[in-house]
Amino acid sequence: MCIYLFLLNILYFYQKSINKSKKVKKLSYFFILYFLLFPLKILIAQENGAPFIKNYTPLEYEGEPQVWAGACDAQGRFYNANYEYVFQYAGNEWHKIFIDKNKVIRSLSANSKGLIFVGADGDFGFLKPDSLGQTEYVSILNYLDSADRDFSDVWNTVVDDSTVFFVSREAVFRFHYRD
Repeated sequence: MCIYLFLLNILYFYQKSINKSKKVKKLSYFFILYFLLFPLKILIAQENGAPFIKNYTPLEYEGEPQVWAGACDAQGRFYNANYEYVFQYAGNEWHKIFIDKNKVIRSLSANSKGLIFVGADGDFGFLKPDSLGQTEYVSILNYLDSADRDFSDVWNTVVDDSTVFFVSREAVFRFHYRD
């Protein structure tokens, strides 16, 4: 604010000291008006378009504070990776989807149809509704040869049209799926 007043003072004294030709006078009025109105524009712009943000604490979703990844399905439900659970948020409450004890979930990704793929410590798979409509985790580790099952965290999960890539430090696994 002090800088703003200082600039107005400079403009005022500058206008008084210059030759009073019409062109220069109009230009000085323009600068004075600009510096008067520009801060108002900034203040108004800060009010408009501010996104609504709601932060959830670990107590609210009953999980750990570290969230590793997030994804949305086709119905607009949000999923976040949080240690051995994937948390599903449908707008009013959180649901825990258990993956496996001692398996830290590191990555999530959704395809164009909203199917959520999960990368964890030594495991990967996807989420799907069971017969009662509850979302459950389905591991696809059994599709790998037993010799290829020794890997650590899947840090990145990348989905393409009908292929998903699970990326760990030791290997990149490619899985073809059908809807």
